[in-house]
Amino acid sequence: MKRSPQDRQHHDFAVDVDRINWLKEILPTDSEQRDYARERCAIALTEAIGDAMDAAHLNRSVLAERLGRHKSYVTRALSARQNITIKTLSDLLWACGMEIESVQLAPVGEVLLPSAKV
Repeated sequence: MKRSPQDRQHHDFAVDVDRINWLKEILPTDSEQRDYARERCAIALTEAIGDAMDAAHLNRSVLAERLGRHKSYVTRALSARQNITIKTLSDLLWACGMEIESVQLAPVGEVLLPSAKV
């Protein structure tokens, strides 16, 4: 049976609600979910910077030198607990010879779930 675009959209939305409900079972409050989303974002960006450093064959000392900063600045910036600015993120990537081309977004919590068959 062929589904209309509205039916597909409604069905896809139902899958997303299930995923969000799954997350709400683990992290029931908005505050906990927000903290989770912040942590996932920080981890993803820190890993991207680490990948850029690896691709450029740079360590923290060389990266700091390219930025005209101390190694401790880079170490703090790469800490998942540090709240870096977009400017700092772009500076770190620039020092690796990289820039952000695109960003892949996903519903909160989906990254921990297997892809749903729709």
